[in-house]
Amino acid sequence: MIDSTIRTFLKKRLRGMYVTSIEIERAQTVVRILVKTSRPGLIIGRGGEGSQKLTKDIQQVVSKMKLPAAGAGILSMPKMQVRVDIEVREVPSPESPFGDRCVHGC
Repeated sequence: MIDSTIRTFLKKRLRGMYVTSIEIERAQTVVRILVKTSRPGLIIGRGGEGSQKLTKDIQQVVSKMKLPAAGAGILSMPKMQVRVDIEVREVPSPESPFGDRCVHGC
């Protein structure tokens, strides 16, 4: 449930930013998101502003969900605090055979 909510949010938010895949890994209190794109600068932004804002927005989306804490009974369900980590990786551009790195001294 949390995966699908985060994935749909990111698909809407990162539309047009050359994202090839989104991987989500969950632990008990950490959600790690790996975004693979051919243009990471569009997502990261100047000085990392974009990725920080994206992390904050995802934490807001996750905090709105009702996630019970581990080991909590049905009657007492305190909200679980989840930390969100985003990693943006560059993948080679599909247009060129060598990606963004030029091999022959361009």
